Order: sequence, then C-alpha cells, then structure tokens
Amino acid sequence: MMMLSLAIALASASADEGPLPRAARPINGGQGWVVTTDYPPDALREGRGGVTTVRLNVSTRGVVDQCAIARSSGHRDLDDRACLAIAMRGRYDPARNADGRRIASIVLHQIVWDPRTVTGR
Repeated sequence: MMMLSLAIALASASADEGPLPRAARPINGGQGWVVTTDYPPDALREGRGGVTTVRLNVSTRGVVDQCAIARSSGHRDLDDRACLAIAMRGRYDPARNADGRRIASIVLHQIVWDPRTVTGR
C-alpha cells in the first residue's frame, strides 16, 4: 500500500523575519504505518480498494491524538482500518512555530488501498 502525507500549510515569513514555521513531518516517511495485515479480510477477498484521506491532529509530542475521515475510500471498513492503523503507528516530528517551539497541528494523510499489492495472505 502506498501512503502519502501532506501537511496543511503554515504561515510563512520572509528571510528577514527569522526562522520559518515548520509543518509536522512523518517519521520514517510514514513507512510501516499501514501494513498488509491491516487490510480488512472481506475487502481483500472482494478485491475492494480505494484511497482514504484522514485528518490527523498531531500533538506537540508528535503523537496522533485524533483521526477523522476527510475523504472516504467509499468503503467504511477501509476507512476505519486507516484511522486505527495510523492512530497506533503514526508518529511525527512535531510542527514548530517561528520561534522553534513545538506546536500541535493538523495533517492530511492518504492511504492507498490496493488489493493487488497485498502479499503473504
């Protein structure tokens, strides 16, 4: 399964204003957050796939505090598994404000569910 992570843009500043704010960054690029065994068995058997986009609240510690579906794959079981897996395994280098202090943030993350890529079942 391929995953993409997109941080919601933070305000920018010019070079004269000092350090820029920085969005949260997925640790390890988000690799290993959703694994083959997360694929719902019924969806796999039926060959169902899709893209789930989740809205994550990331704490100042880089932990996912809350997950909500921003855009459904069209299959509730895939969407539910997306949030469950990312809540368990998703870790971020937290966002930082212009002073370099850690801040809570909102991140959009996509999970591509493709039954053709699932192996070992």
